Amino acid sequence: MGMNTNSLVTEPTSVIVQDYWTLIVRRKWLVIGSILAGVTIAAVLCVVLPKSYRSSTSILIEDQKIPDDYVKGIGGATHDDPAASDEPNAFEPDYRRV
Repeated sequence: MGMNTNSLVTEPTSVIVQDYWTLIVRRKWLVIGSILAGVTIAAVLCVVLPKSYRSSTSILIEDQKIPDDYVKGIGGATHDDPAASDEPNAFEPDYRRV
């Protein structure tokens, strides 16, 4: 029981690509129509559908981990005493800027 050698012979890749290209050229209006329909549907959906945006964030504020001896504020103020500085506290809302 030997295998049929004719069933093992395959066509070169260039022949297969040429067959696909011939099929596309033959059905060019179907291909062009499908592309135009997809672009038209996408454009209509972009205009008709409501715009919605969603965003979220998380902020983690940690205490200073460096000893106060190494880091001192301007004028000797520490991070524990924000009122001693002339700068507004970054963690308090400043309604004047809003």
